[in-house]
Amino acid sequence: MIAVNRSPTFKCFPIYALSPGIDDQLQQVHDLYVGDLLSHVLKQAKPHQVWLTVQSHPTIVAVASLKNLRAIIVVDGVEVPAETIEAASQNGVHLFSSPLSAVELIKLFTLRDSQRY
Repeated sequence: MIAVNRSPTFKCFPIYALSPGIDDQLQQVHDLYVGDLLSHVLKQAKPHQVWLTVQSHPTIVAVASLKNLRAIIVVDGVEVPAETIEAASQNGVHLFSSPLSAVELIKLFTLRDSQRY
């Protein structure tokens, strides 16, 4: 059984860590990628981006690993299967979930970053 951290990773962000020991990974987010078609993500995503997607099957872990992405956030409250969480933990992929849409998360990250400067 996989234990899921149900307290938000950020005080003002409803983003939940699914992989153990990764709560600080999203503090350094400066670049996001949004996409659900895996072949397109493989072609277009850049290393160190955080990937926002509604996909939740274990294949997303392989894609994130191949592209050296900083993290995956499964959006829209999509349930993430235990197999995906286990694969992420085994492969060192930082996996999060959020009830918000990708657009809402982009707005929050943008607002956060604008307040830093």
